[in-house]
Amino acid sequence: MNSTGVLLLNTGSPISPSTYDVKKFLKEFLTDPCIIDLPDLFRSLLVNNIILPFRSSRSAKAYSAIWIQSGSPQIFHTGEIRDKLQNKLNLPVAVGMRYGSPSIEDGLSKLLGLEKIIAVPLFPHNSVASRKSIIDRTLAVASSHGSNMQIKFIPPFYDQHDYINSLVASAEPFLSDEFDKLIFSFHGLPERYLRKYRATKNYCLCEPDCCEKARGEILNLCYRAQALRTAKAFVEKAGIDKNKIVIAFQSRFGMGKWLQPYFDKLLLELPRQGVKRILVISPSFVTDCLETLEEINIRGRKNFLEAGGEKFTFIPCLNDFETWVDSLAKMITTEINS
Repeated sequence: MNSTGVLLLNTGSPISPSTYDVKKFLKEFLTDPCIIDLPDLFRSLLVNNIILPFRSSRSAKAYSAIWIQSGSPQIFHTGEIRDKLQNKLNLPVAVGMRYGSPSIEDGLSKLLGLEKIIAVPLFPHNSVASRKSIIDRTLAVASSHGSNMQIKFIPPFYDQHDYINSLVASAEPFLSDEFDKLIFSFHGLPERYLRKYRATKNYCLCEPDCCEKARGEILNLCYRAQALRTAKAFVEKAGIDKNKIVIAFQSRFGMGKWLQPYFDKLLLELPRQGVKRILVISPSFVTDCLETLEEINIRGRKNFLEAGGEKFTFIPCLNDFETWVDSLAKMITTEINS
């Protein structure tokens, strides 16, 4: 019997695009203190009295626009990765979503009795809103089971050689087309999150090039610096003119200042600058989801074309791309043997 198993961890999705199920999902998501870092009472009042009543139906329409016959695209693609990994590794592989179903509890319950779990947060970059939240929840669930299993988390892989090679290989069919700009759209974060979880005071966002100079523990904790490293490694591997690259951040909500430039505003500005043909890739996600399929490929496409753009090409996430699954299997094997 195998003594080691693998737990794939992802954000999650509502179980259906109905307003009821989306509202239930959003409540679980938005009441996570890693997502909205307000005191419990204020966060509860904000979510229950302001956000959910107005956002649930709008989000349900967005989910309906991307829903597939198999259900949630993110859950479907994560399941495909699970199946391929299980065949390649000859180990039990389970899936746990931070929010919704299958939950982290569901995933861990399939691996009970094993001595070691290699947990794989499917996020290339270190973000408190994704990676920290999912690690904290996984450890809490494991502790509640009273299990002695050892859980080892795959580290962020934002510039890992095989990951970058996979990302470039998956994008190559699109890069062969003529384009004016390639936009790297990373998931946004409030600027205060970078300052709150920084390694040292008086560094993050204090200079225009602070992320380019980040090293050591500063780099290990800085989401923006890691995102820039991903884009840089991709450009070097793909041999793209760096002047054709634009980095932006998407998915902001609320009042505070988020990482810039903002993806949605950029799409409106580029046609006025003569940029008519764009490619868009979103390396923050390894599986397609609401943020890539609806926010980028539906809403973003519509806004760019209506602003005067002529060609909008969306580059899908890695999903179950064979080279990527091989890379993931290699990362997991390395952790098992270390």
